[in-house]
Formats: sequence, C-alpha cells, structure tokens
Amino acid sequence: MEQRFLRGSDGQYRWHLVRGVPVFDENGTVTKYVGANTDIHDQKMLAEELGKATTELERKSEQLRAVLERAPIGISFIEAPTGRMVMMNRRATEMLGHETRVKEGYQQYAKMGAVHDDGSPYRAEEYPSVRALKKGETIIDEEMIYMKADGAKRFFSVSRGPIKSER
Repeated sequence: MEQRFLRGSDGQYRWHLVRGVPVFDENGTVTKYVGANTDIHDQKMLAEELGKATTELERKSEQLRAVLERAPIGISFIEAPTGRMVMMNRRATEMLGHETRVKEGYQQYAKMGAVHDDGSPYRAEEYPSVRALKKGETIIDEEMIYMKADGAKRFFSVSRGPIKSER
C-alpha cells in the first residue's frame, strides 16, 4: 500500500510504497512481519504534474480543434512522409464535396478531382500538398479547378507549406 511518513531528518512528509509479509511459527501463529518501504514521493509528484500537464494539453487541443472547425476557410493537415490526411475541417470538406480520407496516403490525390484547364486530371505529384510534403515547397495562392461528384467545377486558390517540428 502507499502511505505518507514523516521523515525525521528534515520533517518532510514523503510518500512510500509499503510491503510486508507475515512470518508464522510452526503453530501457524504470526510471530513477526518482514517488509520494506520504498520512497516513491518523487515519482508520485511527477505523475501528478504529468496528469495536470496532460489535462492542459487536452484542453488546448480541444480549443485548437474548435477554432479550426469554425474557420471560414478550408484547412487540412497532411502527414509527412506518408501523405495521409490527418485532419480536414468542415469547410474544406464542404468545399471539395467529399469526406476526409484519413486512412489513405498519396494515392488519395488521384480521387480528389483536380483538373487542368483542358480537363485532364492532376497526377498525384502535381498537387500542391504533395509538392509541399515531398519537395518542401511553399505554395501560395495557386489556382486549381476541382470537379465535384455532381460534375460541377469549383475554382480554388490553394496555399500549402510544410510545418517543420522544432524537435
């Protein structure tokens, strides 16, 4: 079990993990206990701090998710190096006319419906997202045409760029 003990050397209360087992005589009577105490105070304090930090991170993540979902522009995050769509906000889904393809990688681009002026479909490597991920390019306001499932053309200005981790 876990207990707090007053440490004599400095008067500080510390958490300990307490273990003990009874020792029996030949008649089955408990004659003594043998046990050990392990100071786990630092681990408990770190676990408490980690729990608080995790709760704060979850709160901030939910705030960010809410902001992205309410943004008036289409926003998506794509994972490098796989090309897997990690997140697409509601506005992006509405604009493109299809649901998020979170499990697919670069092959998803062949299904997204972008076409050139002459009507020929984009190859995966032509998409701004793919170029940004594979080549590290930053694309700003590139004009694209998307064909929706109902055949309607949608014109978009697309900006993409890699986000590099600080680690």
